[in-house]
Amino acid sequence: MALLRSVVAILYQKGIVIIILRAEDTDVLIMLVHHSSNTNYSLLFTTSKGSYNVKRIQECPSENQRKYLLFCHAFTGCDTVSAIAKATLYDKLCVGDVNKHMDIFLDVRATKDDVIRNGIAIFQYIYRALGTPLAEIRYNMFLRKAAPEELLEFTSCNCKGDCSNRRCSCRKNEVKCISACRNCKGITCKNSIDDEEEPEEDSDLDS
Repeated sequence: MALLRSVVAILYQKGIVIIILRAEDTDVLIMLVHHSSNTNYSLLFTTSKGSYNVKRIQECPSENQRKYLLFCHAFTGCDTVSAIAKATLYDKLCVGDVNKHMDIFLDVRATKDDVIRNGIAIFQYIYRALGTPLAEIRYNMFLRKAAPEELLEFTSCNCKGDCSNRRCSCRKNEVKCISACRNCKGITCKNSIDDEEEPEEDSDLDS
């Protein structure tokens, strides 16, 4: 991208004010939108499906969306990583809830541990499972994908109480609450796996 910017700058100095760049890669367009925000020339990105005015695209996102554009694109599925969610995730990440975590990825001084810790926090936010280990989130998602449609309707609850009565959809259907439950996360209620009564041990002492 640094080389591209140098070439574009030379062309602009020679009086060429409309520059057309052709590629079939969304990654290139994302980098153009991010890096060419302070230019005076017209920049068009063309593909086999049409042309796109980079300047007009830059005017669409909010300030927060522009700041975290590269991070969101990389995190949600650029060419070098696996896609983890739908396109609407871009809006969700930019509402302001995880700015402090995304800032770590923009900080050149951040350590590897900083990146890992904050990356996990962002994954937990995406899947509404704050505090839940990634392995457990992955396991619960696998169970959901493997379950029949009729089971998916009641695999989690939205209880505001302690899930102790049959108003809890999980308890009503005789399943334990899990991390996907909106409020209890399968931890802070009376229908969690850990809340089961332990069986009494047989005494070795004669009465």
